[in-house]
Amino acid sequence: MNALKHDALPLQYLALKILFDLVQRFNLMNKVVEDRPRKRIAKTESVIEAFELIKCFLHSEEESMLTLSVEGFTKLLFLNRLPEKPAREVLKTLMLLSAFPADEKNEKIRQILIVFFPAYISIAPKRNRENIRKAFTTSIVEAATAPKDSLLSTVNLTTFMEFFLWELVVQDEGKEKKQNPGIDGSSGRSSARLSNIQGSTLHHEKLAEDMLLELASTNNLKAEKELCRALAKLIFIGTDGDTLKKLRFLSGHCSGKVKDKTGVKSIRKFVETIETLVKRIGVDDAHLSEDQKKELLTEIANRVTNRHEDLEEDLEESPAPPPARKRSRREALSSPQSSSLAGRRKRKSTDCVAARLRLPRHTGDR
Repeated sequence: MNALKHDALPLQYLALKILFDLVQRFNLMNKVVEDRPRKRIAKTESVIEAFELIKCFLHSEEESMLTLSVEGFTKLLFLNRLPEKPAREVLKTLMLLSAFPADEKNEKIRQILIVFFPAYISIAPKRNRENIRKAFTTSIVEAATAPKDSLLSTVNLTTFMEFFLWELVVQDEGKEKKQNPGIDGSSGRSSARLSNIQGSTLHHEKLAEDMLLELASTNNLKAEKELCRALAKLIFIGTDGDTLKKLRFLSGHCSGKVKDKTGVKSIRKFVETIETLVKRIGVDDAHLSEDQKKELLTEIANRVTNRHEDLEEDLEESPAPPPARKRSRREALSSPQSSSLAGRRKRKSTDCVAARLRLPRHTGDR
């Protein structure tokens, strides 16, 4: 770990590769979860520290280190060497990396991820689709709220949504799977053709609930806009009446708070889709009970509280500005402010002398 922190790039590359091999070979992260109840603190803390260190290289500006970290984490995810929470954190970063604009630097990374995600879902469809679904909403919010000078602000959220929404659709067995688009959207189907698929959209229904809860608890206009755009792209096949009631209530709750014009159009489209499904299915009572409404509103309030707590923690962890150093007399006299003050004093004293000698005042005019 010391080599990763302090040594030159070739040694850092070698140390990072060794750490990935150790985590993969000995399944260290999953063993940490098993060993925590036994209070093996020393080993646990060292493994967690190593994991947090190698995770930082997913944001590296050095191409070789970034590529190595992407390759290492895709192997760990594919072999199920990461616990649930760390796996979703890494997935979120990889999902965002896959949607960066194509250029010479990240072409290899994009090729790795294009192959990885379909393979990752195929080895354990239920579990891995669930991981991607839970990382999807936070990825959109993080990219939408990123500063303009951040790399995340360059993420193409349109192709990002289309690619991962397609991967979250469960195809019927025995039916030929339609062509899956590349992450750059250069092949496959458009979002308009999503409605022609045959399969299960259970993950879209859960995703709709996740995004509506996030939409109800955020006040960021960009996040609201992108969440609404994603909601408008969702499809529903075989959705049950209880789920429609819940989505109908949440969409009605969110409709009034969206201010962005694009977001308003998108949320209206989503509401119209839900209303059409309610009529088609023939739900007898399309309204939730008071207890169900209270439960959803409590969930929204909890999300708002958690967001404020996270913000306060970030502010506390941010380094405080260094205390102002007391300047010496020489530094004080040489500063621009003191020079201007001295000039004003000199002009004032000149004016006083001119007044005593009855000479014209020094105004700059000759």
